[in-house]
This record gives sequence, structure tokens and C-alpha cells, in this order.
Amino acid sequence: MEVRSERIHLELAVGETGSHGYATHAVDPLVNIKDRSAEQPHRITLVFSLESATRFIVVCETIHRWDAVRRFIQVLTDEGLRKKKEK
Repeated sequence: MEVRSERIHLELAVGETGSHGYATHAVDPLVNIKDRSAEQPHRITLVFSLESATRFIVVCETIHRWDAVRRFIQVLTDEGLRKKKEK
């Protein structure tokens, strides 16, 4: 969602719906998660520089000490390479 031209909010989730059939817990019974995503989405905000179109800051939510910035950069890189191949 674009808030302003220099600020964009998005969510990044790794995994695909249905890739795990059940969640397990040491005490609780199995939980069917067939229709849910395998990973919780991380909220990310991109704050772009007003002086330079090529510079931005990534503000990322960390969940259980897992930071999604590395994965986010990889997704951007993969998408850029895919678009280059299409051309």
C-alpha cells in the first residue's frame, strides 16, 4: 500500500498455503493448518529518499528474532532478474 510517493508499506510472507498440513505442539493435539500460510507475514515499510530515487530505508518487523530484510532483498533481486529475462 502506497501511503505517499516516498513511503510504501507491504507484507512479506515466506512459504505457501498448504505446504504444511498440521502444526504440532508438545502437549496440545494436532492443529489442521492446510488452508493457512506456512509463515507469518512480516510488515515492511520502505522510506524513499526525496533527493535520490535509488536510495531507501527498510524498516522491518522482527518476529521471534527472525529478521525478514535478507529475504526481502532476495525477493527483490529474484524479481528483477525475472523481469530482465522476460525482456
